[in-house]
Amino acid sequence: RSVDDFTSFMKSPKAPAPKTTPPPEPEWSETPSDVNHLTDATFDSFVAENKRTLIMFYAPWCGHCKKMKPAYMSAAAKLKGSSPDAKLAAVDATKFKDLGSKFGVKGYPTIKYFEKG
Repeated sequence: RSVDDFTSFMKSPKAPAPKTTPPPEPEWSETPSDVNHLTDATFDSFVAENKRTLIMFYAPWCGHCKKMKPAYMSAAAKLKGSSPDAKLAAVDATKFKDLGSKFGVKGYPTIKYFEKG
């Protein structure tokens, strides 16, 4: 800000422009990727059917989770081609709280590894 900015404002004060709210982010499960999004209904069967599974329990509002998502999605795509028996999955622990409780999730993101169910 300069002297002119301050004096100009004081000569003709105007209310600040209203802040615009950004559009809501789409749910991660709605974003195309090779990450498998699990629910209460699909969790057990998915883990049982896959030899090795790494699961990220996340919260949509969590900054650390948001930062981790691109690398996690890239790793899932890479594994799909090079190690099809290894899967990356994610659980929105704010929606599926019972799963978070069952696996002792206390912070986000929490990563759990499951082998042969």
